[in-house]
Order: sequence, then C-alpha cells, then structure tokens
Amino acid sequence: MPSHHNVRNGRIPTSATSISAPRPLAGSHIDRVVDFANDNCSFSFKYLQLQDTTFPAEHTDATYYYKIVERLKALSSMAVSDLLTSRSDALRCHPINWNDKRVSRNGFGIPREEELYDCPYQISVSQEAYGRLHGFFTGNIFNIVWFDKDHSLYPGR
Repeated sequence: MPSHHNVRNGRIPTSATSISAPRPLAGSHIDRVVDFANDNCSFSFKYLQLQDTTFPAEHTDATYYYKIVERLKALSSMAVSDLLTSRSDALRCHPINWNDKRVSRNGFGIPREEELYDCPYQISVSQEAYGRLHGFFTGNIFNIVWFDKDHSLYPGR
C-alpha cells in the first residue's frame, strides 16, 4: 500500500502522517485532500440545502436542531484524522458512495460539484436516533449539505 493515502475513491487516511499535502490546481479540477489531520474539525453551512425536498429542514422540532448543535460541539474537539479513522458506532463517519444502488442520490447537485471535493461523507447525529449529516471536507472544515433526519440517503437501511 502507498505510504500516503487521500480520501479519493473512499480511502481513508489511517494516521496523521499518512495524509498527503494538497496538490496544486490541475486544469479546472481541484483535488481536495484532508491535509489538516491534527487540526480539530470545523463546520460550514455554505452549501447547506434547506429547501431540498428529500432532506427538508422545515417542520422539524427544536430537539432535532439541539442534537445537531450538540454533535457539532463534540466533533469540533476532535482531530480530523480521529474522526475519519474512528470505527465508532456513535459516529458512523464514512464515505458516501454515489454509485451504491442503496443510495437515493448520485451527488449533492451543487454547481461545479466535482471541483469542490473528491469524497462525500456522512456523520451520525447521535447513536440512537436523529439521522445523519451529509457533506464533504475542505481541509479540516466539514461542509454540511444535508440534514438527513429520516435516513433518506440510504432509505433501505
């Protein structure tokens, strides 16, 4: 196995030393690599899709959003490498495979999406309930795209 791994094709870095430095721009494609392995996770709502009919944000009670904020607070104290390599059932952080037949979408539908990330991820909101957060990393920032309260991305699971 190569001495470094990036998150392309669902490969997850196994240690802080195994994460490669970002590559320069190659044409119009930006290869995003998590190179802030020891930095704590931060979060962005820049790409949040509140109006998506599959992942509606309205008509959701305050408890749900409290659980999201509670999870984001906890995750913000974790190093990116710890989050990406954890096998915890409570986190359920793993790549999303758009080609998986069980997945209800084939992308986020963001303009020029292929330039933003190489590997989408999902993170559990809590161990017992409240669904998942779907998005992608840019460095140590997890860009949240969907709140998936009802597990709609993987409807059969």
